[in-house]
Amino acid sequence: MNELEKIVENILRKNRELLIKKRERAFGAIMGDVMRIVRGKIDGKIVNEVVREKLSAELAKLSS
Repeated sequence: MNELEKIVENILRKNRELLIKKRERAFGAIMGDVMRIVRGKIDGKIVNEVVREKLSAELAKLSS
């Protein structure tokens, strides 16, 4: 697992309540938190893809 994936998973864990409440609409807040950490280091398109992928996986876990 690369550093970006670890950062995203950590932020998702910290924002569990937000995920439960807002579900997919939490994307903007999660993306903003990740970009504050990686801005200037990792392309935003890559960050967007990883955040969407990890968010979907986390929401699937919450639903089951």
